[in-house]
Amino acid sequence: MNFRWTIKANENGNFLIKNVIRGTYRLFASVPGTIGDYKHASDIIISPGSNVVVSDVVFDAPRNGPTAEFFIPDPSLA
Repeated sequence: MNFRWTIKANENGNFLIKNVIRGTYRLFASVPGTIGDYKHASDIIISPGSNVVVSDVVFDAPRNGPTAEFFIPDPSLA
């Protein structure tokens, strides 16, 4: 089973995810207007009753600037 949360950090870069089901997770992040994304170096393990703090997550974007979105039409609808 895969779980995915989309969380927006506050103005200080902090975020909180509550009521996470136990398991092993990967942390990814992105910043609108930048190219690339961030993957935390190690998995995050959640056990019952745990309170996990991941600090000093730094996303060093490979390039700042506008991003482009592409529309790819569904060929079956043509």
